[in-house]
Amino acid sequence: MEKGTRRIKGKLRILLAALAVLMLFSTVIVFGANMANPALEKADAVDINAPKFTQEKPIVERALAEEAQASSTEAPALSARPSGKSLSGKAIAENYSDPAAAAVEEPRPVLLPPTNLEGVFVPDQSAPYVSLTWKDSNPPSKVKGYNIYRVDLSTPSDAAPYDFSKKTNYKDYKLELGHTYRYWVTVVGKSGGESEPSNTVDVLTGIPTKPPAPTGVSAAALDPGVGIDWDKSSDPSVVGYNVYYSKSIGSKKIKLNSSLITTTHYYHKEGVAGLYYHVTAVNILNMESDATTVQATAATPVFIEDDNPQINVSGYWKYERYVGPRDGKIRISDEAGARLNLKFRGRQVKLYVATYWSLGSARIYIDGQYITTVNEYSPTTNYNVMAFSQAGLALGDHVLTLELTGTGNPSYPYNFFNVDCFEVR
Repeated sequence: MEKGTRRIKGKLRILLAALAVLMLFSTVIVFGANMANPALEKADAVDINAPKFTQEKPIVERALAEEAQASSTEAPALSARPSGKSLSGKAIAENYSDPAAAAVEEPRPVLLPPTNLEGVFVPDQSAPYVSLTWKDSNPPSKVKGYNIYRVDLSTPSDAAPYDFSKKTNYKDYKLELGHTYRYWVTVVGKSGGESEPSNTVDVLTGIPTKPPAPTGVSAAALDPGVGIDWDKSSDPSVVGYNVYYSKSIGSKKIKLNSSLITTTHYYHKEGVAGLYYHVTAVNILNMESDATTVQATAATPVFIEDDNPQINVSGYWKYERYVGPRDGKIRISDEAGARLNLKFRGRQVKLYVATYWSLGSARIYIDGQYITTVNEYSPTTNYNVMAFSQAGLALGDHVLTLELTGTGNPSYPYNFFNVDCFEVR
């Protein structure tokens, strides 16, 4: 310990002596410079009479610090570990502040462009618009919204963000009909930045025109009424149809429907063969097409016997032969819940049965919808009785279902139900 102290003091004396020589040398140089340049302001000259500590103190302190550091290196036994807890690498990194690094902005996340951009013109009756939809595969947490770009190809202009949307769809109402607009979309990030553009889509805003007249129109006189049917319009702007009738081609047309018909079928209950029917299409702009006109003709009835392959049954059913039925027999069951199904194509269906003392009831469904319950009980025997008729069906394929109730006979404990035949028009 004493040896180290003596060494420090010795080096300090040598250092002080060197400092004294350095100060003397500096004084000589400054004095010579003043002699060579008398115009030099006095304020710029070194005051050699100033107390030495004003010149020497920083140098001495620096020398002492360097000597102390050297002493610490030379005497490992005295190596001083910093008092308190040492900092880990992570703590040093967190407490370290690099001014140059602070000036560098953190990189923004890469934003993927939108995909599958689609656009369609919607000729809405109140305000036509272009509907845009697209897909975004970026995490929602990174997305602020979407810039919509639009260029009117009819009057080209520079591309700039046209509007902004927070959803992956957009409706553009600021249109001129007859113009073609090109659209594309970009993603805007929450931390800034914008993606590359999506695919482009060109949309022509249609000039308002009336839709084409309906096709495939037919009118069949039933029993009773007339069923009118037509094909669905291929024009996507069509929202419904109107049906008119007249007694002749040139006579006044009378509108039958009070509101737009949204199907392709209409049943005129009071209609008869010979009347003229006129069908029109109406688009979303409430523009009506020319009419397609047809004359109603009587539908030809087709009879389907009880053993026809178009009929299938569930439960117990049997045939009984009599003189009165249409083909000399009926199909009958007394099992509650037993079913008979008829598949047919047409606008109307009728059920013919026999009625007598031991019969009961069955529920009738068409296309799965309950229509009514038919009771065949009669104190007397009758054949070829029309027990059920349903007109006004849309022209097409249908299924009629009979389901026995096991009830309905008011006088006897028997509840049979029978089928003679069906008539389809």
